[in-house]
Amino acid sequence: MTDKPSISVPDLETDAAGAVTVHYAKTHLSRLLREVAAGAEYVISRGDTPVARLVPIAASSSAREFGALRDSLRVPSAFIEPLEASELDAWDAR
Repeated sequence: MTDKPSISVPDLETDAAGAVTVHYAKTHLSRLLREVAAGAEYVISRGDTPVARLVPIAASSSAREFGALRDSLRVPSAFIEPLEASELDAWDAR
């Protein structure tokens, strides 16, 4: 069983600044995304005009903390009381 050779940046048709054409980006998007996930950056050009930059997304620096809004939100005690009949009827009419 033969393994496919790994794709590296020199195998891509880019210039020194990492620019690729729209056509090349569309044809090789999966390959470009693998390289971007590894830290590469590309400029996508339409002709000689740069139109977009393909860069890795920075990982989120912090996870959500349970109870972070604990001191800033208040739920009134009426929240758990049963609704009035007229209000229930309004919900049922939908």
